[in-house]
Amino acid sequence: MGPALPPSQVELEAAYKRELKAHFGIQFNQLYTLANMPIQRFGSTLISKGQFDSYMQLLKDNFNAATLPDLMCRNTLSVDYLGQVYDCDFNQQLKLHAGNSAEPQHLRDYLEQDLTGLPIKVADHCYGCTAGQGSSCGGALS
Repeated sequence: MGPALPPSQVELEAAYKRELKAHFGIQFNQLYTLANMPIQRFGSTLISKGQFDSYMQLLKDNFNAATLPDLMCRNTLSVDYLGQVYDCDFNQQLKLHAGNSAEPQHLRDYLEQDLTGLPIKVADHCYGCTAGQGSSCGGALS
């Protein structure tokens, strides 16, 4: 089996809690599931195995519009160690800076600004956050 979307976060959490407690005495509060993003190392692995296009099609075929209101890029900024601002962690990995400019924007440029309605940079990797039950810093979205 090749790359796939994560199963139900609720069901997976219950299974992990049951199995980890029974076999290792491990207890935890919450499990987060995230789709693998087709970027950086995972994207390179997909390309080298000839699976990139099929994984992207899987993400697109499983687009879930119900995830859109809760996407992290709609209410969270990602800031790197230099203070440069990105719409999300994944855009940061790809050096897709926030704002309309191709140039990096610094956090200080946003401190006194109302960010409501600013455009969000999107690309094909964004399907990773909108596929199936969705993905965010807090796990599944729906």
